[in-house]
Amino acid sequence: MTDQLGLKERIEPEVESGETAIATTSQNVPATIPEIPAELSMEGMEGIGQADLMVPRMRVLQPTSKLEGEAGEFHFNLTGETKKTVVAVLLRVQKGRVLWDAEDLAAAPLCASDDAVRPRSGGLHYGDYPCAECEKALWGTDNAPPPCSQTYNFLAADVEDENAPFMLSLSKTSLKHAKRIISVFVLKHKPLWSGPVRIMSILVTSDKGKWYEVTFTPAPPKGFDWRPYREMYLGMRAMELRTDTEQTSAPEPRDQPTPPESGLDEEELPF
Repeated sequence: MTDQLGLKERIEPEVESGETAIATTSQNVPATIPEIPAELSMEGMEGIGQADLMVPRMRVLQPTSKLEGEAGEFHFNLTGETKKTVVAVLLRVQKGRVLWDAEDLAAAPLCASDDAVRPRSGGLHYGDYPCAECEKALWGTDNAPPPCSQTYNFLAADVEDENAPFMLSLSKTSLKHAKRIISVFVLKHKPLWSGPVRIMSILVTSDKGKWYEVTFTPAPPKGFDWRPYREMYLGMRAMELRTDTEQTSAPEPRDQPTPPESGLDEEELPF
C-alpha cells in the first residue's frame, strides 16, 4: 500500500494538466526560434517545378462583381483575401489579347492570346492566323476600339505579404495606366523590378456607367534592396503569363481612350 502511494506520488507531476502542464512544457522551448533558411524552402517538394504551381490572380472588384468584397478592392482568387491597396514589385509584363462574346458576356471568350502574337492553343481560337492579321484585333476607321481587347499581364511580388507572387491582367480602360507605369521604368532606364509601386483603384463615372480602373504609383522607399527581386525575376522568367479569361463581372465599356501619341516626358516621371 505504501509502495502504491509512493508510486502515485511519483507519477502525479508527470500527468499534470491545464496551465501547470503548459508552463512546465514551455520551459523546454528556446527563448528565440530561428527563421527557416531560404535554402530549405523547397525541402519535401524536390520534384515540384514551376508548371506545378498555381500563382494567385489579383482582380479589382467591379460594382457588378460576383466575388466577395467591396467594389474597388483587390481580390486574390486562391485565398479569397481582399485589399484596398497593394504595394508590390513588378517582376515581368507580357502583352496578350482576349475576345469576349458580345452576345453572351457570361460565356467563355471566343479567343485569347497569351503573347498578342498568336491565339492560345487548347480550343480558344477565332482564327488560325497571327493576331496582327485578325480583323477582330484592328481598330475601326472611326477610331472604334477592336472587339479583341489588348491586355497587359503582370507578374508581381506583394511586398507586404512576404513577397508572395501574384498575377494581374489589365485591359480596356486600365490599359493607359499600365502603359504609363511601364513608360516610367523604360524612360528612366531601370528594370521593372528596380522599385516597388502602389497599386490602387479609382472610380470612373460616365454616361455608360460606373467602373474601377487600376492605377500604379511608384513608391520607392529609402534603402530599397532590389537584389531579392531580381532573383525572383530570374527564377520566374520562364513562367507563362496567361491572359485572364475568367469573367467575374460585367465587362467595362468597350469605348476606351486612344493611347497618347507622345508618351511621357522625363519631367513628368514620378522618380
